[in-house]
Amino acid sequence: MALAVLCLALAGGCGSEEAPSTELPDALGYAPKDAFAVVLVPTDFEGEQLRRLGHLVGPWLRENGAESLRSVVMDDADFGRQIDPLLGGTLVLTAYGDPDDPAVVAALDTPDAEKAQALADKMEDVDMRADGSTLVIGLNHGAGAIRDAIARKQAGDGMTAAAFADAFGPGADDDALVRVLGDAKTLARELDVDVDVPWIQALRWASAGLRLDDDEIDAHARLSTDPDGVSEDDLPLATGDDPPEAGDLDGRISAANRDQSRTTVFLATLARKAYPNSTFVREVEKLEADLGISFEDEVLAQFNGPSASIATPDGDFAAVSDVADPDAMRALLPKLAPRLPSILRGLRGLGNTGLVALLLMAPDAPLVPGALPALGGGIEVRPVAREPDLYEITGLDTERLGEPEFAVPSVVFGMIGDRFVVATTLGEARRVADMDVSEVDGARGAAVLRTDLGSWARDQLERAYGVKTLPMREVTGDLQASLDGIEGRLRVEIPDGLD
Repeated sequence: MALAVLCLALAGGCGSEEAPSTELPDALGYAPKDAFAVVLVPTDFEGEQLRRLGHLVGPWLRENGAESLRSVVMDDADFGRQIDPLLGGTLVLTAYGDPDDPAVVAALDTPDAEKAQALADKMEDVDMRADGSTLVIGLNHGAGAIRDAIARKQAGDGMTAAAFADAFGPGADDDALVRVLGDAKTLARELDVDVDVPWIQALRWASAGLRLDDDEIDAHARLSTDPDGVSEDDLPLATGDDPPEAGDLDGRISAANRDQSRTTVFLATLARKAYPNSTFVREVEKLEADLGISFEDEVLAQFNGPSASIATPDGDFAAVSDVADPDAMRALLPKLAPRLPSILRGLRGLGNTGLVALLLMAPDAPLVPGALPALGGGIEVRPVAREPDLYEITGLDTERLGEPEFAVPSVVFGMIGDRFVVATTLGEARRVADMDVSEVDGARGAAVLRTDLGSWARDQLERAYGVKTLPMREVTGDLQASLDGIEGRLRVEIPDGLD
């Protein structure tokens, strides 16, 4: 218990009244150069980031009778008096070694070596040592991890600020609420997709940051790649700055992709490499043999035009995609439809792999988010009455769904006019086929997202936030791809401001 309280305090304490430093912390030197995860968080409650966080969640604090965010973190007065003088710097959390049983170390530079030593001596039930004025805590592998960290730092063999900044990319020295750097190849292995696909093998680092500005929340993420190891054809997203247009409907989350086929062809290739013996891959290969087609070239590659999707927090979902040859798609659908149940059951058989989550993001796939758990043996695909080019997936085992974010009893997909649609209901399919789209302000790249949280119902907002916060309004996001990697941005407007 003391360990948990200490970590919370170190991740959110108060310190100097001076403006927060944006320099990368010297405590990075306790992390090994090959660490697969490094996290930086401020410990200064008087600094911009934690002060703004306290303002953002002020409604939740008041509801729970708390005076401030600081009072929640350090509710033990005696403990607070001991830790408070040591805070103000940036806490460095690092994980390395075996991802299944990693060594995890926390390090915090403090302004007072004597008080740091006194705290370390007192915390008998916590693996902690003071290395001069730096507190080093072993969160896993305990004393051994601490000894290794201190030896590494004293020998000068640890991670440097320059190495962190180079791997993290833009924003490495921002005064952010959190900065995370991870080894992207380790992430690929954990998702079971570290296979012989050029873009996967070119992966280098994954980084993410969250910053609270005076009137918005600004989040960004980046997957960096070795540009010498890939070509544009290897990327899972189209390159270039020109963004697609998206819907703009109250109470809906709208998204769009300039060339969805790039994503789905990449994912299908990844599935064949990562799960060659899976039911999903076997059923796709059987379909190809029986129909004499290439699934990627004659089905997925059809969706090389813009696609747009809309969703509600309550589960309604719909997407529309332009296709290269509408007549060919209409002719192919009656042949594909009877074979979809076995393919979709095979998709479920992949389990909770990272690939499944990515496949369900594709608007040109005949499935919607949340339907995967319901794909039991009784699913059927049948034509929709009086709609010659539309089909419905029925027999979804809704008892398996429980109460997920997206729970749907059936899925409609097919052609309306010359456009492919997939939706939770026939009404949603018709609505999305005629949906007006427009530019997303400030967006760039291959994929975009937007919603206006001010148009959501109160219960939807409470489910999305988890805690009561200040009002939030416009949300915009985008994904941009290049040979150097994929970058994502997300901005949330706070109309009342955070200062």
